[in-house]
Parts: sequence; C-alpha cells; structure tokens
Amino acid sequence: GGAAGGGGGGGDDDGNGGGAFNSNDSDEEKKRNDDKDLDESSEDEDNSHKIFGSWFVVHPAAIGKKSQTQNFNPVTYDDHVHHPAMFQYYRLPEEIKKEDKPTIDRLGAVTGHPKKAGWMRSTKDEECKVVKNLDELGKIDYSAVKRGMKVLVTSGKTEEQLSELDCSLESRQSRSHKFFISPSGKDKMLDITVSVVFQGVFGPRGYRLGRLAVQLYRIPSDKEKSDPADGKNGLAAPQPLGYAPYELQILNTPDALGRIVIQHKPRKIPVEPGTFQVVVGAAAASKYSIQVTGTLGEDAETVLNREFESSMKKQSRLTECSNELNELWTSMRLAERKISVCQGLIEEAESESSRCESDIEMCNNELSEDDELMEMTEEERNDVFREIKVLEVEFSHWCKLFATRTQEKKDIKEGLEHMAEMRRARLKEKENLKTAMEKIRQIIPSATASILGPGRATEVALKLNAPLNLGGGNASSRWQAISAVKNMITSSLTPAEEVRRLYQREGFKALTLEERQWSMLDRIRNEVKWEWLKIKEEEEDRAREARGAKAKKRKYNAAIEQFRIDKSEIDRIAETSFSKLQRREVVCKKLLNKYHDDAEMMKRKAEMLSSGFDPHLAAEVRAKFEKTWTPTEKEWVTVDKILNPSAWVGRVKENAQGFDRHRGDSNLIELTEEEMREAGEADKEKMDKIGKLLGSGGGGFGNLVKQASKTKRSKQNDKPLGKWVCAYSRVEILKIWSAKNGEDLKSNDEERCWKLLKNYNGDYNEYIEGMKAIEERERRMKETHGMDWVAIRSDVKGDSLEVDIDARTRTVLKELDKTISFRNPFMDSAVLHVAPQRFPTTVLRLELERELDRLLREQIYERERASKFLVEDSSDSDAPGHTDDEDSDEDEDARVRNAETRRRERRAKMRANRAKEDVKVAKKRILMENKTPTEIAKAQELEALGFGGCLACKTNPCKWISNLDVTKVMKRKEQLADELNYIRKHPEMLVLDSQVALSAQRGGSTRFKRQDLVHELMWESRELERRMKLNGIDKELHDSYATRKEFMEVKVLHGYSTLLWTGNARRALEREHNKLVAITTASDVVDDILEWMLEGWYFGERESKQVVAGYVPSIKKDGFIKPGTETTKATAIKEEAERKKKAKAMGLLGGGGGG
Repeated sequence: GGAAGGGGGGGDDDGNGGGAFNSNDSDEEKKRNDDKDLDESSEDEDNSHKIFGSWFVVHPAAIGKKSQTQNFNPVTYDDHVHHPAMFQYYRLPEEIKKEDKPTIDRLGAVTGHPKKAGWMRSTKDEECKVVKNLDELGKIDYSAVKRGMKVLVTSGKTEEQLSELDCSLESRQSRSHKFFISPSGKDKMLDITVSVVFQGVFGPRGYRLGRLAVQLYRIPSDKEKSDPADGKNGLAAPQPLGYAPYELQILNTPDALGRIVIQHKPRKIPVEPGTFQVVVGAAAASKYSIQVTGTLGEDAETVLNREFESSMKKQSRLTECSNELNELWTSMRLAERKISVCQGLIEEAESESSRCESDIEMCNNELSEDDELMEMTEEERNDVFREIKVLEVEFSHWCKLFATRTQEKKDIKEGLEHMAEMRRARLKEKENLKTAMEKIRQIIPSATASILGPGRATEVALKLNAPLNLGGGNASSRWQAISAVKNMITSSLTPAEEVRRLYQREGFKALTLEERQWSMLDRIRNEVKWEWLKIKEEEEDRAREARGAKAKKRKYNAAIEQFRIDKSEIDRIAETSFSKLQRREVVCKKLLNKYHDDAEMMKRKAEMLSSGFDPHLAAEVRAKFEKTWTPTEKEWVTVDKILNPSAWVGRVKENAQGFDRHRGDSNLIELTEEEMREAGEADKEKMDKIGKLLGSGGGGFGNLVKQASKTKRSKQNDKPLGKWVCAYSRVEILKIWSAKNGEDLKSNDEERCWKLLKNYNGDYNEYIEGMKAIEERERRMKETHGMDWVAIRSDVKGDSLEVDIDARTRTVLKELDKTISFRNPFMDSAVLHVAPQRFPTTVLRLELERELDRLLREQIYERERASKFLVEDSSDSDAPGHTDDEDSDEDEDARVRNAETRRRERRAKMRANRAKEDVKVAKKRILMENKTPTEIAKAQELEALGFGGCLACKTNPCKWISNLDVTKVMKRKEQLADELNYIRKHPEMLVLDSQVALSAQRGGSTRFKRQDLVHELMWESRELERRMKLNGIDKELHDSYATRKEFMEVKVLHGYSTLLWTGNARRALEREHNKLVAITTASDVVDDILEWMLEGWYFGERESKQVVAGYVPSIKKDGFIKPGTETTKATAIKEEAERKKKAKAMGLLGGGGGG
C-alpha cells in the first residue's frame, strides 16, 4: 500500500537528472543553491543520488535518525501528496569515485536547470539565433547572417517524434523507447518534451496505484564511440538529458491518472541530431502511454518565402475584391433599375386586366339590355358571347402576367438583398486584407533585409508597394538597394511605374509638373498601385492627431487640381482619338500616352534600338546633299531609289548651295574602310549592351554581325565601301528584305543589301503594312475624286452585337455613366448601333436609358416566355347557340363575314371611347417628357390635389390660418399710441400713473417714471409691429409656394409693393421669416423665464394671480401647461369660462328669465 506515483527528477546543468529521486535539501537550501553560480550548483548537484526500492527501502526514515529529524518532517508529510521519489540523499564528494562520474557532451547536449537555463538562448558564438516572430526577425543584423549564423523562427509548431499507447510494465520491470532526430532538412528541433501518462492495475486486492520512473537519454553514435578526437570526448555511455518541473508532475491516485513530464531545453540550439531513448522503470505494476514531441524551429528564409507568397496572394486578392465590389455595385444598380422597370410592367398588366374587365362588363350590359329589348339577332348575341370569351382569355393572360411580374419583382428584391449582403462581406474582407497588408508592408521588407539582404528586400518592397527605409543601414546596403531598383527599371518598369517609384522614393517635390499632373490622374485610375501613399497619409494624420493637431488638408495648385476628374472620364479620354477631344482632354491624353503602362510597346522600341534601326535616319539621308553622304549612305541610296522612287522626286541635289550643317565635316566625307570598321565595332559593342539589358539573346546588332560572319563566302569580287551599286529590281529587293537573317541569302551582294535595308528601312512586315495603307488611301481618293475624307464609309465592317443580355446591359450602363460625367455638347459612341457615331450628349443619354430599360424588360420577358402564355381566339363552335346544320358553305362564309363585321364595329366603338382617354393621357405624357424631374413631381402633386388644391399646404382646400388676431393687435396699438401722445403733451410730469402699460395689466405697479413708461410702451409697440410683420411675411411666403406663376407681388417684405421672380421672392421671404421667428422665439423664452421666476418668488414674495397650473385636459390635452405665456393664456381662458358661467347663472346668457 502507501502512496504510489512517479516523478521526474530535476536535472542538472550537466545533463543529469530526469528520473525519480529523493532529496534531503530544505526549501531554503534549494533557494540558496539556485542563487549560486552555475558551476557551483552543478558541482553540488553531481553529489545528489537517486535511490530505488520498496517502500521500506526508499522511505526517508529508512536512511537513519538524521533523515528522520532534519530532512523529513512527519507532521507535514502526506503520503497522498508526497512521493518518496521527490526526495534525495546527499553523499559527500570524497565518497564519489572519479570513474563513476559520467562524461557528457557539453557542446551538443547541455541541459539547463529550470531556473538557470534560459528558454531559447543562443550560444556565445551565435551560431544559431531563434526568434518568435517576423518582428524580431527584422532586428537581426544582416552581417551576422552573412557570416553564417543560422536563424530559426519558432511559431509554436510541434512535431511528434514518438507515440505509443497502452504499454504495461510489471513491478521492477523497465522498457526503453527509441526515436531519431534527423540532421537533414532546414527545420531544426529546438527542444524535446517527454510526457508519460500512467495508471495502476487491478489485482486480487483491488486497484493498486502505479509507480514509474522515467529518464531521457541520448545514445552516442558509432563515430562518437570509436573516435574520441572527432567524437567529442569519446562518449560511450548514453547521456542523461532533461529535467522534470515539479509543477508538471501528477501523482497516480485512486481518482486521477499519474503523469511524468521531462523537458530537454538545451542552451545550445538546435538539439543535436541523433538517436534518443526514453527508459521507463516500474516500481509497481503500471499501464502507461508515452508521447515525445518537440518544438520546431523553421528556417527563416523558408518562412520569409512562404510569407511573401502569402502576401502576394493577399495583394492579388485585394485587387480581386475591388473588382468584385465594382461588379456587385453595378449589379445592384441594374437590379434597382430593373425593379422600377418591373413596376411599370406590373402597372401595365394591371391596367390591361382592368380594361378587359371593363370590356367584359360592357358586353354583359349589352346582353342584359338585349334581354329586355330583344333587338339583337341570334348571330349578334353569339358574336358578343365570343367577344366575352376572347376577353376572358385576355383577362386571364394579363392576370397571369401580373402574378408573374409581381413574383419577378419579389425575386429581384431578394437578389438585391443577397447582393447587398455579399457586398458587405466583400467590404469586410477588403478591410481585413488592407489591415493585414499594412502590417505585412511594415514587417516583410525589413525582415527580408535582415536575412536575404537589402537587394532582395528592395525587390520585395517594390512588389508589395511598401516603403523600405534603409537610412540606418550602411553604404553597402543602400548601394545594393539602388542596384536592385536599377535592375527592375531596366528590365520591367514602364514609364508610369518609374514615376510611381520616384514618387515613393523621393516624394512629390521630386516630380516635374507633368509628372505631378499625371500622378493625379493615375491615383484616380489605379487606386491599388497607390495604396502605399494612402497608408503614408493616414500615418501622418494619426501622428498629427496624437500631437493634438488637425488632419492635413492636401490640396494642390490649380495646375494640378484641374486633373482631378472621374475615373470613367479618364477611361473615356484614353479610348478616344485626339481629333475628337477638347483642349484640356488632349493634354490628359498626352500625359496618359507619355507615362504609359504598356510593356509590349517598350519591348518593341527596345528591339528596334537593339537592331540599329533609327526611324528618322532614312528621311535625314534623303534630305542631305549628295556630297555629304557617307559611303554606306551612298550604297543605301542606290537601294532606296529602286524601292521607294516616289520618295526621291525633287530631292536629288547635285550642288550643296546654301546652308548645310554637314559641310566640311570630315567625319562624314571620304571615310576609309578602317575608320568605318572601327565605327562598326563601336556600334556593335553599344548594341550588344542594349541587347543584354533587354535580355534578348538574338536580336542585337552584334548578334547579326556575328551570325553573318559565320557564313563563309568568297569576298574576292566584293567592291570597296561606297562603290557598291544595287543591281536588283524592286521585287528582288523585297524578296531579299523578307529573309529572316543573312544566312538565308545566296551571295554577298544580297547580304549587303539586306543589312542596308535593316538599318535604314526597318522591319519588312511594317513596310508592307504601310504600303498597303498607302495603296488603300490612293484607291479611296480615286473613287472620291481626290477627297481623302468620306462622310459615310460603307465598306467598313462593324463589330458584332453582344447577344448576352447581361453583358449588354453592363456595357450600356457603363456608357451611360460616361455620358453623365461628359461635359462636351457632343459625344462619340459605338454602343447603340455597334458603329462609331456622334450624338448630342443629352440625346445619347436618353437613348441609352431607353436601351437599358428595353434590355431589362427583355430579361423580364424571358421569364414570361418560359411560361408559354398564349392568347388564342376561341372558335365559333365554342360559342353558345352554335348549330352544325347549315345549308351550304356560302351561308357559313356570309355568317362569318357578318359576325366579323359586327365585331369590328363594336371594337371600333370601344376603341373610340378609349381613344379619347388615351389622347388625354398622351397629352399629359408629352407634356411630362419635356419637363424636368422637379416639374414632373410638381405636376403629379397638382394632379393629386385636384382643382383648388393648395401647393403650399399640400391640401384641398387651403388650411393656412393666421396666428395673430390683427383686429385686437391694432386696437392695442391705438391704445399705446394714445398713451404715448398723452405723455408727450405733458412733458412736465416726471411720474405718471398708467393702466395701459403691459406690466400694469399683468398685475404690476401702475406708477412709472416718465422714462420707464415711454420705454415700456415703445418696446411693446415694436413687439406688436414685429409680430404683425411676421404674420404678413408668413402669409406671403405661403402664397409664394402656392402660386403657379413665375413672378409675384410682395408688399410686407419691404413695406411697399415689389414685383419679384417667384424663386427670388421665396428666398427673400424665407430669410426674413427665419429672422423674425428667431427673434420672437427668443423673446417668448425670456418672458416665460421671467414669469417663472416671478411665480417662484425670485423677485420677492407675492400672491399668485394665476388660477391654472399643471395638467388641465380641458385646456391642454397633450401635456402640462408650461409656466409663462402658456400659464397666462390658460388663466385668461379659465377666467373667461368662469365669467360666462356666472353670467349664465345670473340669467344674462342662455335660457335666462323672461321679459
């Protein structure tokens, strides 16, 4: 019995430990030992020994009295918590034999004590460095990596080395489990963790607790055993490794499984590869499972490459998200417009079903009238029945269409909601990607610079559109970065990309005016390529906000701001030819062409340059005088006169008279063959350099010369330079020119002619295309009698019309957006008729809107066609009263003709009645089409209001009422005027009694000083005047919105009659109305405050004269009566009601007494 379990012992710095052991060290002694130097601690711990055996052998009390009294406290000991293996005994150093001390590999397998072995510490010589993330990776010095330091990145990734389940051991048995750590591969093992979970077994006496001891060893290799010099001290015995942290060990109890954990975390990392084994010993029968895992340190270069690939995928995904958002937004716009189109079709189906219903009702009325009058024949009644049947079929058709279109509208709304949800998801994904890319752009380039050098880091930064700051680096780092940028510029950067990089590297001020103007256009057109600038501006704004400053307003001068235009407008300018653009648009077009992103164009120009061809060289030679020609030019002239005779008409100049910039130039006259050979070699070297720069293997001039020299031909009959004359015809020259290289030619003269054509005339295919264009122009001029311009070109074939309705709608919508932002009165478009045409912009916009609506209606009709609704006329046999016993076919034909005639007459009558209504509707529609949206909305409001309706109140009749009793106000003004007149007539009176003043009427004193009374009376007079003016302004403002005229007469605004435009009158009246309302509101608020303070005894104690307060439903139903003006009005209402009540009681009102 007793406490069972298994514990891993604390290992020492030399690699010992890990098994179960006993100890006699107290807690204080352990603490002191931990604070000592590592070597001293290691020397003391070497004297600690583990003991195994039965309970009576391994118990601390079994060692002696000293263990019982000093090392083992029976009071605190608990056999369910403490295991004997947790203790150890101490043996003096002299008792240990020297040969018993194990020899370990201190370089490759040094194991640290838990408190002294730092986790992931590098060795002193820094052969290997471990970092936790890419942020720490960016802080590593590249020079150390260059010297050979290994850098590993740990991200918590583990690898399982060994896993065995359901193992069992009997008492005093042991078993070893081996595993191997491979030295191959870039990823290395940083530590080893051994975890053993065990339990007891059931015996005759019940459950017996399990007890295990575990130790981790490294087995030396054969080389280490056989060669002490190379084998690091010649290790022959297995090396004990690891330590067992106390807090990770768990005893096996009746209620819980036991666990032993051994950790091997060496100071020198990674773990030295080789064969390892775990020895498990059982003090009691046990079952266990063992698992060995290790933390992997990935190679930094591998991690960086993986993160860079992931970053590029995220960057491309960010662009895809932007494109998807644009497509979703376009789809949502189309869906919104489709809903309005579908609503129009629903109204059409509803109106048609109503028409059929009314027609059926009219036919039924005709039949009911005939039942009484008996005026219709049987055939006429049958025709009416047939007409009803046809109308019923039509009614059913339109009802089904109504239901289908209603469902279509519902489906469109559901799809719109789904697209909105998708758009929200894409916006969230885009925001997350932008946040991730911001972090990536800050981390990846700096980490790459630390591991792979500044050159590779610069390439990564450029591809990620991220800034790379190498200011802290040395000159070598900066030169490597510049070299990387140069390589990219000479290999793949277009003029547009060069300006972007210059902006990113040196800032906005480093650009010229044209580059600044183009950058404004490009920031709108290619937002993704300017993400770095947006991030930089946001960081600047955050920094300014942190300092307490406002965000910087980035506004440029007028020369640059004028290029801040819409993206659709920029695309239109880029697609339109120069002849169809205005002056400002031509400038934009030139900027877009100058700073382009066309890599193919650059490649073609570079190939021309590498082949030695100058497109202006032939024209310059033709313009020169004969005496100034070089020998090579003389030979080419003999070829070109045969090839292009029309180019030499009138250009042959025998005498060099007048100004000639080549006169006296010895470099161009009478050059020797040696000088020409030297010039050719210089040109060859120059063109070879250009060819290497472009990466072209066989397109350079030097390669052409080299290939030509491979063909060994006899040069005995070759004429000297400048003496050769072309003897071929034009057809033969073209055949020679069409050869791909000089080796395909037969003679030296042909090769000489071929080289001249390549250097002066360029590419053969381009020449043929140019000649075809010239012939086509001559043919056209011949047909048009010398006119090069043709109004209508019937021979030009147009593009095919897009048959996909969805793609067609998107094209039309895109063109419609261009027309909205287009400022010119005329616009060229090929969307409507698949041929370039010029339209007035407003007309094109209307036509595109009609085309878009037509396409959306066509999409709705597709669903209706799928239902296959067919309206068929009913046959005569289906009509009631039909008989088959006709006398002859002639009678049948006559009856049918008569029925058809009557049917046409009846329909004509119904159409005439409907035509009158249609004419009214058409007139209204025509008037509505010529109106603006504001006028249309106003007309619809008028129609809804009907005759006599008020446009200002939006009611019929008008509900405007005056908020002022003008009669009472005028009487009050007369009283004030009389009182002021009386005061002016008695200037000698300094104190007066007055009942007219407002304060006296409100219960105040009736005695005033002369100045105070005049002030109060004048103030009240002005207040009444202002309120009357407000009332008049309100009336005229109401009339201005109610009038249908373009002008109106205003009197209260200025005090005299004035004729104003209605719009101007509204603005002036609104401004004056707002001012008066503000003054009146402020005055009322102040009066209410003063009344409230008066009632609250702020000015002294007084008896209140107000009889109403609080919530009085009979006076105010919607809330409490506020103190102030409302209280005064409520008191007056209450007093008036009381007065009437008393008068009625006295018989003065109502049914009072007789006589």
